[in-house]
Amino acid sequence: MKFSITKLTISAALAVTAAVPVSALSVSDFTVTPAPIMIRNFVNITNNIQAGGGSSTQAATIGTNLGLGISYDVTEDLLLFEFINIADAGVISEIYFDDDLALLSNLAIYDESDPFVRFHTNTENSVNPGNLPGGSAFGFTANVQLSAEADNPEPKWGVGPGEHLTLSFEGVTGVAGTDLNNVINAITSGKLRVGLHVKSIGSYSESYMNFPNAPIDPNDPQAPIPEPSTLLLLGMGSSFLIARKKMI
Repeated sequence: MKFSITKLTISAALAVTAAVPVSALSVSDFTVTPAPIMIRNFVNITNNIQAGGGSSTQAATIGTNLGLGISYDVTEDLLLFEFINIADAGVISEIYFDDDLALLSNLAIYDESDPFVRFHTNTENSVNPGNLPGGSAFGFTANVQLSAEADNPEPKWGVGPGEHLTLSFEGVTGVAGTDLNNVINAITSGKLRVGLHVKSIGSYSESYMNFPNAPIDPNDPQAPIPEPSTLLLLGMGSSFLIARKKMI
């Protein structure tokens, strides 16, 4: 085990969009059973569209329409992570996990039944880039064996508007309730973070992350959304440090 100290700079914090539209996602958008616990409102951390002179809200709006549903297949003893895209633009091309507690293992493609969704895992370190673009500024370090990428050409085989992809993992205990609760608690506390690299937003790509205390409620798809603008405070002092445990 090692510790990585990452300084959050003002420029990195300013890359986070200050206003987030309300998510249109609901549990009924997902296909996994039993009904998943929903993670929504992925936050844009790169803001390349605005930097290129485009709309300041487009990237944020796309983030509200990217969803993750987490469920447990009791028949196969697998944690299921279903990613869906109901945005009007953008293709999820890479998926990353920063798993501080080593709760996940043996990543596999569980369901890519949409005809134009084809992904592979990172068993041969083939996922490129190896970490979520822009993620290092927020202390995000992808676990190498927990990454997945669309087959080439990525814009064709990624998760586009109206499409979904389900990944599976083995948990630590093999007990449904325990493994699922451990994962949800880790997401809530920021010990497990998920990063999405979204391409083909016109000529741009953007990176998205879930942040601690994001809405996680399968029964209330319009739960209060934390303001990402509070992250700006993290960058106001250049000496502010975050210490995050990393697996070797």
